[in-house]
Amino acid sequence: MLLSIGSAEDLRALDDLHARYVHAIDRGDLDLLQGLYLPDAVEHHGDYSGGIDGFVTWLRPILGFFEIATHTISSLLVRTDGNIAESEARGTAFLRTKGERPFNMIVVNRHFDTYRKLDGRWLFASRSVCVDWAEQFAPSEAPLDVVRPFPAGTSACDDPVYRHVPGLVEAIRRGLPQGGEV
Repeated sequence: MLLSIGSAEDLRALDDLHARYVHAIDRGDLDLLQGLYLPDAVEHHGDYSGGIDGFVTWLRPILGFFEIATHTISSLLVRTDGNIAESEARGTAFLRTKGERPFNMIVVNRHFDTYRKLDGRWLFASRSVCVDWAEQFAPSEAPLDVVRPFPAGTSACDDPVYRHVPGLVEAIRRGLPQGGEV
């Protein structure tokens, strides 16, 4: 859902930017992630507060802690003013840790973002996150038969998305589709 004040084209591009962000985080594609930010962008994310290069360095070992991560973004509220925009978005992260005693987490959060349009492309200028609610629990001991026949998603570039829709993955990396290009 996208609630907004701004042109339909700009709003779609900002929604697309968020979709690329969660794809990059969930697949551990830190090159893609870094390309979604302006070079002078600032990230305020838990214990980290600083530039995008430092954020990527800080994030790398954290992503390695998870067997799987699935992030969602919803209820994007956006205000645009020329080549500057700001938003609030609700997020939910579904996470499972690696290791002998893995655990699951659900984290409900909100993102407060500012953006600048550079060469016709919206990029993050600053991001701040707050956590509204979190829950941690042990995985079920009994596997669900309903999921057994499906391939497992991964938090890496061997995820099924790379095999099933490689053209989409390439478009995401190139910055398309923003505005319906394929």
